[in-house]
Amino acid sequence: MTTTISGCSSTVTLAAGATFAGASTHAGQHTELGVALKTDVSGSLFIEFSSDGTNWDISNEYTIAASRYPNLAFATRVPIVSAYYRVRYLNGSAAQTLMRLHCTAFTAQPTPATNGASVSRTQDLALTPHAVSSSACRLHSVTLSNTSATWSHAKFYNVAAGSVVVGTTPVALCLSCPPGASLVWQPQFGQQYSAALSCAATLEMDDAGVTAPGADLSMQCSYSVAA
Repeated sequence: MTTTISGCSSTVTLAAGATFAGASTHAGQHTELGVALKTDVSGSLFIEFSSDGTNWDISNEYTIAASRYPNLAFATRVPIVSAYYRVRYLNGSAAQTLMRLHCTAFTAQPTPATNGASVSRTQDLALTPHAVSSSACRLHSVTLSNTSATWSHAKFYNVAAGSVVVGTTPVALCLSCPPGASLVWQPQFGQQYSAALSCAATLEMDDAGVTAPGADLSMQCSYSVAA
């Protein structure tokens, strides 16, 4: 099920250096957030999460420039990792004449019965892909622990570990773990992987990142395969 989040969407053009700040929105039963943007001026897009709707401790920044996103068009879909979320856009050095920012929340649908959940874990998640499942499965939860002084990003792939090329293989899910902290991701209905499930970790959040984290992540996940 999808829901348009009007408080985080806008078609109102911004002056040079101006900011659109979306409303603080409670996640409720929503598990993922989709954001689509089309503009005519470079700027910065932020997808942010908060435990209390006031302090935005997790902020994912996307630089919207023609060198990265042709025609200044951008779209992404990310997991909702806290109780509240919002979308912000900081306009660049010229006034916009086009602004189309659309935010959609997704609720996962129940799936057929599965076998009992299995657990996969590693204490050294880094650039070498870690195999979770060699066949189709549903990911139910992920726990990350980051002991380094920088953010680390765990990336999950719908591909067997032996076929993953970090920096090239498309990322199905990216979970960002703050420095010296832990993160628990547990969507209501999990996330389906149609081929296999593997994961790796990089210092960068974008798919093309190939730099190892400052220290290896500890990761534990639960998953189930079709009955």
